[in-house]
Amino acid sequence: MARDLGRIPGIFDELTLEHLLDVELARARRYEHPFSLLRARASDIDALREMAGALRLHTRWADSVGILDGVALLVILRDTSLEGAQTAMVKILAALNEELPAPIMNALEFDSAAWRKGDDRARLLARLGKEP
Repeated sequence: MARDLGRIPGIFDELTLEHLLDVELARARRYEHPFSLLRARASDIDALREMAGALRLHTRWADSVGILDGVALLVILRDTSLEGAQTAMVKILAALNEELPAPIMNALEFDSAAWRKGDDRARLLARLGKEP
Protein backbone atom coordinates (compact mmCIF):
# COMPACT_ATOMS: atom_id res chain seq x y z
CA MET A 1 0.00 0.00 0.00
CA ALA A 2 1.41 3.33 -0.98
CA ARG A 3 -0.57 5.66 1.31
CA ASP A 4 -1.02 5.39 5.02
CA LEU A 5 -4.31 5.31 6.89
CA GLY A 6 -3.97 8.71 8.51
CA ARG A 7 -6.57 9.64 11.16
CA ILE A 8 -9.69 7.55 11.48
CA PRO A 9 -12.31 8.68 14.02
CA GLY A 10 -12.54 6.27 16.96
CA ILE A 11 -9.31 4.48 16.05
CA PHE A 12 -6.09 5.12 17.97
CA ASP A 13 -3.15 6.57 16.07
CA GLU A 14 0.01 4.50 15.79
CA LEU A 15 1.91 6.14 18.68
CA THR A 16 -1.00 5.74 21.08
CA LEU A 17 -1.47 2.12 20.04
CA GLU A 18 2.23 1.40 20.59
CA HIS A 19 1.99 2.91 24.08
CA LEU A 20 -1.11 0.86 24.91
CA LEU A 21 0.59 -2.29 23.66
CA ASP A 22 3.67 -1.59 25.79
CA VAL A 23 1.45 -1.05 28.86
CA GLU A 24 -0.32 -4.34 28.17
CA LEU A 25 3.02 -6.14 27.74
CA ALA A 26 4.21 -4.79 31.09
CA ARG A 27 0.95 -5.85 32.74
CA ALA A 28 1.20 -9.33 31.23
CA ARG A 29 4.82 -9.74 32.37
CA ARG A 30 4.07 -8.57 35.89
CA TYR A 31 0.75 -10.32 36.52
CA GLU A 32 0.77 -12.97 33.76
CA HIS A 33 -2.57 -11.72 32.44
CA PRO A 34 -3.23 -13.15 29.00
CA PHE A 35 -3.91 -10.91 26.05
CA SER A 36 -4.06 -11.39 22.31
CA LEU A 37 -3.85 -9.36 19.15
CA LEU A 38 -5.92 -9.34 15.97
CA ARG A 39 -4.52 -7.67 12.88
CA ALA A 40 -6.64 -6.66 9.90
CA ARG A 41 -4.92 -5.99 6.59
CA ALA A 42 -6.15 -5.29 3.09
CA SER A 43 -4.55 -4.41 -0.21
CA ASP A 44 -6.88 -1.40 -0.40
CA ILE A 45 -6.66 1.42 2.14
CA ASP A 46 -10.26 2.46 1.49
CA ALA A 47 -11.36 -1.07 2.47
CA LEU A 48 -9.46 -0.77 5.76
CA ARG A 49 -10.96 2.65 6.44
CA GLU A 50 -14.49 1.37 5.89
CA MET A 51 -13.81 -1.76 7.94
CA ALA A 52 -12.34 0.25 10.85
CA GLY A 53 -15.65 1.69 11.98
CA ALA A 54 -17.44 -1.64 11.72
CA LEU A 55 -14.60 -3.36 13.58
CA ARG A 56 -14.81 -0.90 16.47
CA LEU A 57 -18.52 -1.67 16.85
CA HIS A 58 -17.78 -5.38 17.32
CA THR A 59 -15.06 -5.20 19.96
CA ARG A 60 -15.49 -4.90 23.71
CA TRP A 61 -15.11 -1.60 25.56
CA ALA A 62 -11.88 -2.96 27.11
CA ASP A 63 -10.31 -3.69 23.72
CA SER A 64 -8.27 -1.13 21.78
CA VAL A 65 -8.25 -0.67 18.01
CA GLY A 66 -5.50 1.33 16.34
CA ILE A 67 -3.35 1.82 13.30
CA LEU A 68 -0.34 -0.49 12.93
CA ASP A 69 2.60 0.38 10.68
CA GLY A 70 0.41 2.88 8.82
CA VAL A 71 -1.13 0.11 6.71
CA ALA A 72 -3.10 -2.19 9.03
CA LEU A 73 -5.40 -2.18 12.04
CA LEU A 74 -4.51 -3.88 15.30
CA VAL A 75 -6.94 -4.91 18.04
CA ILE A 76 -5.60 -5.49 21.55
CA LEU A 77 -7.87 -8.07 23.20
CA ARG A 78 -7.21 -7.78 26.93
CA ASP A 79 -7.59 -10.84 29.18
CA THR A 80 -8.04 -13.03 26.10
CA SER A 81 -6.23 -16.28 25.23
CA LEU A 82 -5.36 -17.26 21.65
CA GLU A 83 -8.41 -19.52 21.52
CA GLY A 84 -10.59 -16.64 22.71
CA ALA A 85 -9.05 -14.36 20.09
CA GLN A 86 -9.75 -16.86 17.34
CA THR A 87 -13.35 -17.23 18.54
CA ALA A 88 -13.70 -13.43 18.59
CA MET A 89 -12.23 -13.24 15.09
CA VAL A 90 -14.83 -15.70 13.76
CA LYS A 91 -17.67 -13.71 15.37
CA ILE A 92 -16.30 -10.38 14.14
CA LEU A 93 -15.85 -11.71 10.60
CA ALA A 94 -19.42 -13.04 10.59
CA ALA A 95 -20.77 -9.65 11.70
CA LEU A 96 -18.62 -7.74 9.22
CA ASN A 97 -19.68 -10.10 6.45
CA GLU A 98 -23.29 -9.01 7.01
CA GLU A 99 -22.43 -5.29 7.17
CA LEU A 100 -19.74 -4.71 4.56
CA PRO A 101 -19.84 -5.26 0.80
CA ALA A 102 -18.29 -8.45 -0.59
CA PRO A 103 -15.41 -6.63 -2.37
CA ILE A 104 -14.26 -5.17 0.96
CA MET A 105 -14.57 -8.52 2.76
CA ASN A 106 -12.64 -10.25 -0.01
CA ALA A 107 -9.79 -7.73 0.40
CA LEU A 108 -9.40 -8.33 4.17
CA GLU A 109 -6.95 -10.62 5.94
CA PHE A 110 -7.07 -11.28 9.68
CA ASP A 111 -4.22 -12.67 11.80
CA SER A 112 -3.97 -13.36 15.52
CA ALA A 113 -1.27 -13.93 18.12
CA ALA A 114 -1.25 -14.31 21.90
CA TRP A 115 1.23 -13.00 24.44
CA ARG A 116 3.76 -15.56 25.71
CA LYS A 117 6.10 -15.25 28.65
CA GLY A 118 9.26 -13.48 27.48
CA ASP A 119 7.56 -11.56 24.65
CA ASP A 120 8.40 -8.00 23.80
CA ARG A 121 6.50 -5.94 21.24
CA ALA A 122 8.65 -7.01 18.27
CA ARG A 123 8.48 -10.73 19.13
CA LEU A 124 4.71 -10.67 19.61
CA LEU A 125 4.02 -8.71 16.43
CA ALA A 126 6.34 -11.00 14.45
CA ARG A 127 4.16 -13.98 15.41
CA LEU A 128 1.00 -12.46 13.90
CA GLY A 129 -0.19 -14.87 11.23
CA LYS A 130 2.21 -17.60 12.32
CA GLU A 131 0.23 -19.12 15.19
CA PRO A 132 -2.22 -21.94 14.45
